[in-house]
Amino acid sequence: LSRVLEQKTADCDHVFVMPDGALWTRHVFYGRWLRLLKEAGVPAYHFHSARHTMATDLLRAGHYLTAVSKRLGHSKPSITLDIYSDAIPQDQQRLADAFDQRINGLRQPSVDRAGLQGSGPENGPGSLAEAA
Repeated sequence: LSRVLEQKTADCDHVFVMPDGALWTRHVFYGRWLRLLKEAGVPAYHFHSARHTMATDLLRAGHYLTAVSKRLGHSKPSITLDIYSDAIPQDQQRLADAFDQRINGLRQPSVDRAGLQGSGPENGPGSLAEAA
């Protein structure tokens, strides 16, 4: 790809252009794609598979759906979600664990300025007065 970008001229908005200025056809693109894969020692697969792999890997790594959607060029994140929702479910356990930690953090007894325990949210609003 870097070779293609190096050959790009400033007076053309397109990246994939033949020497005569004509745009690449899908057949020309696919042929060059397969050649690049072969040179890299990668098994042949469709170019669009690389797009799906990238999106799936980014979502599974925890990157924001909106950022991945922009990277893919989707007009709305809901399009990305419709296509790649199966890449996100494993986050459920992590979300549950984070919520448990938050709830457990709220249950820790707090100490007020006078040194009295019992002013934490789990004891309710009147418990400090009851403790005194």
